[in-house]
Amino acid sequence: MSERQNKLFLFIGQRGSGKTTHANNVANAFIKSHIANKIIVVDTDAHPFYNDFDVVDIESLKNVRSKKIRCEDADDSDLFLTLNTYQRNAFVIFEDAAKYVSSNISNALKKCIIDMRKRNFDLAFMFHSLSDVPPYIAKNYNAMVLFKTLDNFNIRQDKFFNWYQIKEAGEEIRKSKSKFDYTIIQM
Repeated sequence: MSERQNKLFLFIGQRGSGKTTHANNVANAFIKSHIANKIIVVDTDAHPFYNDFDVVDIESLKNVRSKKIRCEDADDSDLFLTLNTYQRNAFVIFEDAAKYVSSNISNALKKCIIDMRKRNFDLAFMFHSLSDVPPYIAKNYNAMVLFKTLDNFNIRQDKFFNWYQIKEAGEEIRKSKSKFDYTIIQM
């Protein structure tokens, strides 16, 4: 097995910018290199990209052993508690995370983030804008994949300690003619 990453990724961008495709490319690379054993996607919208994933509810998530899992049942606390208790060695993608991750993140999510090394998780949260990212996640991410957003970069977001780096990258991406351009900001 290759070296474990245990990273928290942020994928930030407008709808249709390529977040899902890019997150899945990263997840599949982790599977291919044996860094993760499975991909678990939390997907409240039944995104067509995940049609080949086994669909499970939270109760079934406790025992499922498939390589590609999609959980459409996303009650915040139950979901994170179940992931943290029953799953391990996974790349977990939280599609449209703003729908079930609030600014004041739950204790269950906080524990999932804190224990991700113990569970051998890599976590990928997808948001449509920087303003949707909860402060706790903004202060604990390892890598941000920034696509075009509608964020106003003139309004400083103090929850990101590297705001000026994000602002500069976001302004550069906005100049691109391609809606699929992105930049990666490593911490």
